[in-house]
Amino acid sequence: MELLSGWKEIAEHLHLTVRTAQRWERLGLPVRRVSDSACSPVVAIPDELELWARTREVKATVNEEIQHRNQELAQLSNDLINLLHSATIPIIMLGPDLHIRRYTPEAERIFGFSNHDMGKVFTHLPLNLEVAQLERWMLDVMRDVTMRNEQVLAQDGKSYKLRITPYRTLENKIDGVVVVLLDISDVIAAPASKAHRRVEEIA
Repeated sequence: MELLSGWKEIAEHLHLTVRTAQRWERLGLPVRRVSDSACSPVVAIPDELELWARTREVKATVNEEIQHRNQELAQLSNDLINLLHSATIPIIMLGPDLHIRRYTPEAERIFGFSNHDMGKVFTHLPLNLEVAQLERWMLDVMRDVTMRNEQVLAQDGKSYKLRITPYRTLENKIDGVVVVLLDISDVIAAPASKAHRRVEEIA
């Protein structure tokens, strides 16, 4: 059986410096000492060294992949936060149990959310909307995997188009709903205003 004797031969076999090879001993490099003394000469079997080195390369590749994936996840999280913060319409993301996951600043303003409301059940909060069927609509959207549009009225008299869509994961699993409010007060008021002007003109 071939043996490599001494740090110089071991380091040359692995294409390393002697100092790096000695440092790798603390990481598990399979070398054997001639005696129990820490200063005694070392020997190693080439096949064992190569197997250990390949395993180390695989681990390094896996660690690099994990690091890269974590960086991508952090970037996606940053993108999502910036997207939500820059949105000028009320958007709320709810889990399958209708707990609040995220919402835009505009949703916070209209619904009067606070940081303490994150994670609470959306329909258990006092909402500024007169929608008795809201919970049923959201559950139906998750069950039927369809989008729902309804016209709703806020307590301040404004009219909104309420859109509820399924929350889909990357695996195409339905894991909640996304609620969007679009202010349509001006659209509804326009025909009424025209009709009022026509009445005035006739009078």
